[in-house]
Amino acid sequence: MSNLKKIFTSLLIITFLLVPQGADLQSEQQGRMSNVESRMSSLKENFDEDSEEMKRIQEVLSLIANLMRILERIDKEIEIEIEDEIKVTSPIRGEDLVGGEKQAIEWKAKGEVREVAISLCGESSCCGEACAVIRSGVSASRGKYSWWIDPDHSYVPSDALRIKIEDAKDEGVYDYSGEFSIIHPDGSEISVTSPKRGEEWVRSPEITDTISGYEDYTKSIKWEGAPSDFHDIFREEIVKVFLDERDRISYREVGRIAPFAEGSIRWVVGVVSDSDCSMPSQVRDLRKSCFHDENMKLVPEGEYYVRVVNEETGEEKRSEAFRIIE
Repeated sequence: MSNLKKIFTSLLIITFLLVPQGADLQSEQQGRMSNVESRMSSLKENFDEDSEEMKRIQEVLSLIANLMRILERIDKEIEIEIEDEIKVTSPIRGEDLVGGEKQAIEWKAKGEVREVAISLCGESSCCGEACAVIRSGVSASRGKYSWWIDPDHSYVPSDALRIKIEDAKDEGVYDYSGEFSIIHPDGSEISVTSPKRGEEWVRSPEITDTISGYEDYTKSIKWEGAPSDFHDIFREEIVKVFLDERDRISYREVGRIAPFAEGSIRWVVGVVSDSDCSMPSQVRDLRKSCFHDENMKLVPEGEYYVRVVNEETGEEKRSEAFRIIE
């Protein structure tokens, strides 16, 4: 290769080294200038200062200097913006988290997100989405938070929960995890099979302590994974059933569903008793009976959950949401 070709080949390499290829123009240029200086030193060693070749090198270097000034001006005038973004990566959809254990909440943040707030969210029957803050002021760059799930909180057990992570300074920048469940620390083998999600059960028009005459308003509450023999329920109270409603991310107990008859429990819809009542076979004072008039009430229309509790093991499980209608 001739000396002239070597010159222009080297100059092309120098020019490429000066052109930044990334978003941070200034740092790219500074890093590449050291390479350019090294290559220029090797070129000058091969040519005399007054040679024709050296004059051509100086002319090209003058063009490169002009190019550098243009690039510096572009670097100052153009700002490459990265859009603020949060992406929750854990927990994932379908997970069963366990009360009393730690759960890693993980996320990725981009842009100017510096701090985040972490919340637990669920759907409230009255008000749509409801969230409760788990922790605020968490550094976004951490990307991870260890959450201890309080086993005594009313959201244990719960279904259809999500983690929301939000920019502490811009509530418009946020993301949700997939829906997950929180189960009892002992695990729950109970599965409530009736009522089912979205079912509508017609409420009794009045309080009653008998099924007779109220057959049109009677439904069967059924489950698996816990005793369902009528003797265990009615006589021994090994299993108790309650009616809950959603209160923000947690649940509020409305009352106890006393068994009117077998099957697993035959219930005159809408009639509930005080939560601390007992079956007639368990009390001497009938004023404490679940079927005493003063202990019974009729719930209004709305969205509810049936909760089945195994008193021997402490396990419990809620049904999916259903509606009581008139």
